[in-house]
Amino acid sequence: MTIASAHHDALREAQAERRFVRIECEAFDGEFVGIVQSIGEELVCVAILDDRVRMGGVDILRLEDVSDVELPAPHADFYESALRLRGEALPEPDAIDVSSWRSVLEAVANLAPLAVIHREEVEPDICEIGQLVGFEAAHFELREIDPDADWDEEITRIPYEELTRVGYGGDYEAALALVAGLVS
Repeated sequence: MTIASAHHDALREAQAERRFVRIECEAFDGEFVGIVQSIGEELVCVAILDDRVRMGGVDILRLEDVSDVELPAPHADFYESALRLRGEALPEPDAIDVSSWRSVLEAVANLAPLAVIHREEVEPDICEIGQLVGFEAAHFELREIDPDADWDEEITRIPYEELTRVGYGGDYEAALALVAGLVS
């Protein structure tokens, strides 16, 4: 069994058991804890546990970037107890088809007012945040929003092949959407 196959199997087990898993991604120097929502051949969708021990958005990432998986995550029982005692249920899986980046982005466009786009291989320390406004065969279109919740004039076209990670539903994106008038 290859390491990639072992990670895939562990993530499938985490999804089936609905347990917190720790995922490490050396490709973008990241580590996080979450609940696996769905997993495909190349992508995995994870509801993220934030530093306040609250569910904090969703990330979809490439399986090839997963360098380590720990199931259950360290302190998983504590996380589950804290959420339960606060009356917060584990998140139900969103309807995200993880068979391709296009299907992911189309689903995210229907679920959230803003998406966070990561292209670590193109721009390692930068993410783009915006409204998903168009989908073509080889690229998608993003109406970007800046940190002051002002819209960029131009629509950005991004090739699917450049994507490494997509996020939505986090507190920062929610604040931007609120200030921009996308939600009330």
